[in-house]
Amino acid sequence: MAASCHRCLRSASHTVSLVSSSLRQVLGEATSSSVARSFSTSAPASAAAAKVATKKGQTKKKVVLRKNAPASGPRSAATKKKSDSVTQAASGLSKTSPFYHDPAPPPSLDTFDAGCLANLNTGKLFKLSDETTTALSTSSLFALRGKQSTDFLKRPIILRKHHVQLGNFIAAAVRGEPTSSRPLLLTGATGSGKSVTLAIAAAYARDAGAILLYVPQSLAMINSSTSYVYSNTAQAYLQPQLTSDFLKDLLSQNRTALGKLTPRVKADGASGASSSTPSTLEAIIKRAQAPNASPWTKHEALETCILTLAEQTEYPVIVVIDEAEALFSPSQYRDADFRFLQSYELALPRTLLSMLLGAAKHTESELATRPFGLRRGAIICATTASQSQFISTTKILTEPTSLHQVGPSGRPIDLPRKHIQHLHACEFQRLKCDEPITLSEAAQLCIGPQALPSSSAPLDDEALLSKVIESGGNTLRLLNSLKQTLM
Repeated sequence: MAASCHRCLRSASHTVSLVSSSLRQVLGEATSSSVARSFSTSAPASAAAAKVATKKGQTKKKVVLRKNAPASGPRSAATKKKSDSVTQAASGLSKTSPFYHDPAPPPSLDTFDAGCLANLNTGKLFKLSDETTTALSTSSLFALRGKQSTDFLKRPIILRKHHVQLGNFIAAAVRGEPTSSRPLLLTGATGSGKSVTLAIAAAYARDAGAILLYVPQSLAMINSSTSYVYSNTAQAYLQPQLTSDFLKDLLSQNRTALGKLTPRVKADGASGASSSTPSTLEAIIKRAQAPNASPWTKHEALETCILTLAEQTEYPVIVVIDEAEALFSPSQYRDADFRFLQSYELALPRTLLSMLLGAAKHTESELATRPFGLRRGAIICATTASQSQFISTTKILTEPTSLHQVGPSGRPIDLPRKHIQHLHACEFQRLKCDEPITLSEAAQLCIGPQALPSSSAPLDDEALLSKVIESGGNTLRLLNSLKQTLM
């Protein structure tokens, strides 16, 4: 009985084990397939969840990359030696080429002096001395027109035919010959070098020992850039700051001569020297430079200096005026009624205009009525077309027969009658500066930038715009002017 029970239990357990193994096999297959299905359907979600978990759990370190960063360490000796050898080999191969020539050294320019203005030096390249460049560029009028105003003083200069003629004119003035008594006006197309020619005249005057009165930018006197006040005594509007700067420039350029000249005494005693006047022109200018000097004191010192320089004959006086149309044009200053003032209503331009009008008459009887006329010396002027509002005056100055013609805008030239009378009374001599450039002069132009590489000014939009203004907005005129300069 016990044995039979034991056999029944063994068969039952065997059956249970078979059933359980079958169930495990079935359940295992079902579980693996469901897991596979779950993984295949939820892979994107699992990846997103893993990414979120990574962000929450860790902070990713950022690496800052520097643009154009230098090498992190020194170059190895082997790399440096290799690059140096390659460079030396390349340079050696280029020098062994039959087409190789050693670069020519930069040409050395001769310094300009009074002896350079001779026919034998025509077409040669010169430069102004550093002393002359510094003396001319310190003019206070340059400071009113920007830092690049003095660039043309540092550029190489090609001596041309009209420069020689100008030198002969100044030499005659230094000798006191009457042929130079009438003022000289330089004419020519835009860009023909009139301002450079005036700089040559100023350098020649300094080298010849003459007293120099250099006014490089006359338009700065009428463009309403400084203070002004009306004076009943002078019957004009005084410009105290501009007058003070003008006297300072006059003294800095001619200190030796002004320290020896005695102020002129007028018979009527209205102006000029008096009992309280200092003994020299240098002392008069220094008194006018005092901080407590009144505007009338400054103007009286200016008139005393100009009258004395015009009357004396010990030193020749060379007056160089650029942008001379400023003396014959309406100004940008206004009176109490908001009316534009004319240039002859301003004291400083009126004084320079009196010198021009006095220089037109050179007999003794005429000089007595025009005290500002030079007894020994010359006045040299030039015009510019860089300011469109003064083109009408410039046209009358350069073309005296164009008084009844039309201006660049097609309208009749409108200029007050008194200005036209002054233009005729000055009796200008004229010297043309726009003759075509020769082949040798063009070759010298190519050498100039190599000799003075730091002197060339950049060609920017502002320079182009100024040339367009000078041409009156006429592109054909601008092109023709460029051709005339380069032909």
